Amino acid sequence: MGKTETALSFLRKQESLRRVSRCRHVASAGMTGGCYTVRMLKGKKTLVRATLTMIGTIVGAGIFGIPAMFEKTGVFVGSVVFWIVTAVILATHLLFVELVVRDPERRRFPGYVGKILGPWTKRFSAVVYLLGSSGANFAYVVLGGLFLSQIASAFGIGIGDVVWQILFWAGGALIVLAALRVVAKIESVLTWLLIAVMLLLIAFAIPQANPLRFVPQHWDLAFVPLGTFIFALFGMMAVPEVHEIAGRRADRTRWAVAIGTIASGILTWLFGVFVFAAVSPGFASDFGAMAHIISMPLLRFILPLIGLLAVITSFITSAFDLQAMIRLDLGQRAWVGRLVTFGIPLVLLFLTARDFLQTIDIVGALFTACDGVIVCIAAAVVMRRDRRRPSVWWTVVTPATAVAAFLVAMVQRLLAFALH
Repeated sequence: MGKTETALSFLRKQESLRRVSRCRHVASAGMTGGCYTVRMLKGKKTLVRATLTMIGTIVGAGIFGIPAMFEKTGVFVGSVVFWIVTAVILATHLLFVELVVRDPERRRFPGYVGKILGPWTKRFSAVVYLLGSSGANFAYVVLGGLFLSQIASAFGIGIGDVVWQILFWAGGALIVLAALRVVAKIESVLTWLLIAVMLLLIAFAIPQANPLRFVPQHWDLAFVPLGTFIFALFGMMAVPEVHEIAGRRADRTRWAVAIGTIASGILTWLFGVFVFAAVSPGFASDFGAMAHIISMPLLRFILPLIGLLAVITSFITSAFDLQAMIRLDLGQRAWVGRLVTFGIPLVLLFLTARDFLQTIDIVGALFTACDGVIVCIAAAVVMRRDRRRPSVWWTVVTPATAVAAFLVAMVQRLLAFALH
């Protein structure tokens, strides 16, 4: 496998070549209409797969921080902020598409922006991206271990959370290192199952929603959830993979990214609002309280299950992407990518507080927001160079607005550090 291909991309490319071969065989037999139908069906299927990849990347561990944010701000204030952040993230994802579709090479985030803004920006963005992805992987390990602990305790197995977190880390690393073909085949299945389980939990939560929980509103805390919301909704890492699945077609990629981002926002908001409204005051971040939303005891495994599915899909995608970035954009050997990808979360597990909410807030407000700023600037530059320059609303106003929103999140988080 060459240096310009990721593991998943390589597998999908081989499948694509086999399909092209079958299509040519049909055409050589004089059945061109059948070949056209095959292409039509393939187009629909690849759009669905590409959209599911986007949803599977976005809907992850971050959803479990959303009810706690509504607890702090109130549902109305939190919802206003949430949908503003969703609009900013959607614009950022589509701006990143502008970089990806204009570059014939297979890269990752630092490679794309470095080509536009120069080698120093590439190095800086690589460091920021590495730290942000490592922080996200650490959050996935922390939360994944907690869900494994919940499942084990139901069977009377009472070992410490940190042991389950180490086991989750080891299992995730083995999946990424040894089961590439299996992961490529079951990725869409996991995403569909995750969506189904989320909808089931929301259905249980709606009848139990307490109307009084919708009354308190705290405008003075409106900026507090920014980091968590950005973390929960950001799926930029999946865009190059989505472009590959979409057959490297720009229109199909844009549709998959837009639909996937909006659908993920709706699911995340519904989950956050109704889980918050269904639990008792002060327990919006308590996973045990969330599990008791489900009135049927036999189905209370739903919460650990949805948690495990969300975290596994996010961890796998993030780990693949970080390894690819280190290998493709930084030119390092494969073993270096593996060491960095899996070594940093394990070290953090022993050196830092295993606080999931604080981790995703820091990662979202600082590292992910910084990635967003760089993407918006690079997209604005590359679109202004285009002879078929889009409207000023898309090339100037949209990137500038998104950059301003990300800077607000970064300043808010830095001020929180300074004041505490």
